[in-house]
Amino acid sequence: MTRQQAPDLEALTVRFFDALDRRDYATCVGLLAPDGVWERQDGSVRGHEAVLRALDKRAADRRTCHVVTNLFVTMIDASRARVDFILTAYEGHEGADGAAPAARLAGIRRCVDEMTLTAEGWRIAHKSSEAILKGA
Repeated sequence: MTRQQAPDLEALTVRFFDALDRRDYATCVGLLAPDGVWERQDGSVRGHEAVLRALDKRAADRRTCHVVTNLFVTMIDASRARVDFILTAYEGHEGADGAAPAARLAGIRRCVDEMTLTAEGWRIAHKSSEAILKGA
């Protein structure tokens, strides 16, 4: 891995959660490898269509904020890497006026994004996590 690759791989992880929080599901899916797997709390989904279907089920009034910290990148070989990080997730539900809701800690998780180099560039091949602390 070159020094230039590590920030690109870290940014890929951060961009995924930024898009998720903005409800930009097309961007989320575009950051995954075509056969990418996301181990979600409600089960595993594989491939762009399955991920998009899972995301489309999120409640319309649900707002989230995923804070990604403690990132470190490990190069496995020339076309595979691993990004380990801590994810702190907050959520809330909009009221009828659309105002920002009160934040509730959804949880803190230890996460791994396994990356693969595709013809389109680096993509997330597999997302997984385990709970460190449960939400309030």
